[in-house]
Amino acid sequence: GIGLILMVLRILKVLDFQKRMGLVTRTITNAAADLAHFTVLFALIFVVYACLAYMTFGSSIIGFSTLPKSFNTCFSILLGEIGVSEELFMHQSTFAAITFYYTFIFVCFFILMNVLLAILVEAYVEVKNAAEYSQSMPAELLQLLIAGLRAMPG
Repeated sequence: GIGLILMVLRILKVLDFQKRMGLVTRTITNAAADLAHFTVLFALIFVVYACLAYMTFGSSIIGFSTLPKSFNTCFSILLGEIGVSEELFMHQSTFAAITFYYTFIFVCFFILMNVLLAILVEAYVEVKNAAEYSQSMPAELLQLLIAGLRAMPG
């Protein structure tokens, strides 16, 4: 699995030779500082919510019974898993469960994921504007082919 991930990252790095093909790597590079700050903020908020769920619902909901399970369940909720919501809404403290669920969705999904998208879109626009007047890949290949043909003897 790790070898496959490393291979994909290497392919992305190799594509960086051409301005238009390297948009992904240059976008991530341009956004690196903002992404680092975002990661710290996201991790802090996510850890607080996971610990809160563990302490509040751990004794009655299996998905929050241990801290690692709580992290996994919160991540599953973030990815759109709604199975745990039924257990939450049937919890003895319905108000706490509903408040936890909807504030988690609102803060982590609607706000933080949109901040992540804004960071990436801003960096992408900067990279795209810088590469706007560069040659396209087919035009560059055609130019190389013509230059190679002209350099052939005869």
